[in-house]
Amino acid sequence: MGSRAVPRPALRRAKWKLVRTPGGRLVVRVVDKKHDYPKCAICKRPLHGFPKMTAREERRGHRPPTRVYGGYLCSDCLRSALKAAVDAAYWGVK
Repeated sequence: MGSRAVPRPALRRAKWKLVRTPGGRLVVRVVDKKHDYPKCAICKRPLHGFPKMTAREERRGHRPPTRVYGGYLCSDCLRSALKAAVDAAYWGVK
């Protein structure tokens, strides 16, 4: 039994996957980590309609909801902000 080499520090927390090559060898591949869901800017709850994605998938792009502040505010916070804006405009309430 040979001694097992310690991976470099950047890969110590990474998940590994064994893959069999066409030549029959088993090699270790590092599985990309997924980023967390985007959060609402006000209440910090996860936004609906966004899966957990790797950095590569985020660069390719994901279409957020097309409503106002889609991908930035959750629907509950947006509803309360719009109601407050309408009340301020109509009633003069702050």
